[in-house]
Amino acid sequence: MEQDEKFENQLNLALDLSEEEREKSEDLDAGYDKETNQWEVIFRYSGTLDTIKRSETTVIEPLSMGYAIAYIKENELDTFSRNEQVIFIEKPKNLLLNRQPTIAASCILSVKNPPLSLTGRGVFVAVIDTGIDIFHPDFIDDDGNTKIYELWDQTVSGTPPSPFVNGNVYTREEINAVLHSENGRRMFESRDNSGHGTHVASICAGRNGVASEAELIVVKLGNTREREFPRTTQMMTALQYVISTASKLTKPVAINISYGHNYGDHRGNSLLETFVSQIAGQWKCSICIGTGNEGNSGRHKQGKIAAKTENILFNIAPFEQNLNLQIWKDFVDTFQMVLISPSGTRHEITDQQGKSQYMYGNTMAFVYNGYPTPYNVRQEIYFSFIPMEGEYIESGQWELQISPVDIRNGEYQMWLPVSAGSNQETRFLEPDKVFTLTIPSTARNVISVGAYDVRYQTYADFSGRGDQKFCVNKPDLVAPGVGILAAAVGGGESVLSGTSMATPFVAGSAALLMEWGIIRGNDPYLYGERMKAYFHRGARQMNGFRDYPNDEIGYGRLCAAESLYQ
Repeated sequence: MEQDEKFENQLNLALDLSEEEREKSEDLDAGYDKETNQWEVIFRYSGTLDTIKRSETTVIEPLSMGYAIAYIKENELDTFSRNEQVIFIEKPKNLLLNRQPTIAASCILSVKNPPLSLTGRGVFVAVIDTGIDIFHPDFIDDDGNTKIYELWDQTVSGTPPSPFVNGNVYTREEINAVLHSENGRRMFESRDNSGHGTHVASICAGRNGVASEAELIVVKLGNTREREFPRTTQMMTALQYVISTASKLTKPVAINISYGHNYGDHRGNSLLETFVSQIAGQWKCSICIGTGNEGNSGRHKQGKIAAKTENILFNIAPFEQNLNLQIWKDFVDTFQMVLISPSGTRHEITDQQGKSQYMYGNTMAFVYNGYPTPYNVRQEIYFSFIPMEGEYIESGQWELQISPVDIRNGEYQMWLPVSAGSNQETRFLEPDKVFTLTIPSTARNVISVGAYDVRYQTYADFSGRGDQKFCVNKPDLVAPGVGILAAAVGGGESVLSGTSMATPFVAGSAALLMEWGIIRGNDPYLYGERMKAYFHRGARQMNGFRDYPNDEIGYGRLCAAESLYQ
């Protein structure tokens, strides 16, 4: 297929492959429904949606600020892109969870106790995650009623919130009816199968959590068409739903997101990142996102080409069914690249724009050489490794040789997929720990949260890092994220670690500050970037760090009391 300048590189490559080749790659196949030959895509447009020409089978879910999601037949994508109002189109990306006496350490007790007695009353806390166990006592009040205002489960059939087309919304009244029914537990369809969302919701807004009297809005990400991972499109609709709901009810909302992925240059330029940044200014909200657990996973490599060839080694573990590798570089630089497999097969990679392909034994390496887009000045070179015979790609040590041809800048960054989606042994052999935060914690107008260990007062080495050198001034701060005790599905509690556990401490604290500022009238503008600034100001320093902000812990560790500017 001829490349389309309005399509991102990954979508162009996906459309250029056969259906059988695409099926072998979880990344390239994300967003495609084989049964209907339909794509789910994100697009940016100008003007109004009703002026965009499309077929009767195309379904559009409008978001705000000129963003929308379309469900469209593959053979109609090209025609759709030719609408002058359509500016740019991206395929969705798979999202993976950022996971695998803390309240006191975060200076939260002092604001929960008299004289302030903050509980989050009058504020929404939204948890966009894997769902929630509505029957857990941590989400039921003394009268036996739910703390949940609404639950949108995107994975079950029913009545979705307008204007969206997937899932079912359970209102507070419907949930209470289930709680008071003898057969409710057996009949209720929405489940938190992993327990992650239940754990997170318990930390930020359970009865024993940070904002214990805040009302919960819960979104279980996913799709009624069964897929292994939720996608970025579902995160975007979830954010739109949460903020529209809070705005309609004129209540401030603190939003918790614990998902992330590695596809992009990590500088806030994708449609997902720009959408998240812009919607953060649509209402009285604070969006808190974990920086992911890639700090020590070996999935990032960066450097600077000068006069010598650089040999970059990466290991592909046994039994990997597919893999991708992204290279981001300055467009003015010209590299010569040679890729060598563990068995010694070598190919020089063409620098011509578009798709090329190279056979390594049973493994095909598809390479897409992109150009800058209207939203990104940098150039991407995308590698997709797919087995052509058997189930697995060639394992062992691969080598990528990069030689200078015409260099003015020379800087490059590389990412492998996040570690939750592949074998832990798949990694660069000489990785870089900086620039390891996951997308969308890279979005500009969000509060990006890393993790630390309260017991030892140390930075959690798994926590994703920013890179001050490249103006990726993240994380904003860190919160407790090691050995966190919170609600477990089916009752009781469990212990989990990760930035997923750190983020709800910040989201819950944001709800407390919103109650003090907005609900009680002490600071009616305490949300968004103002909230972020207050957290920066209140953050406490940590032993071992001299300069602030820094790549590991940002401005320091969360202290809600010091962040309350009185």
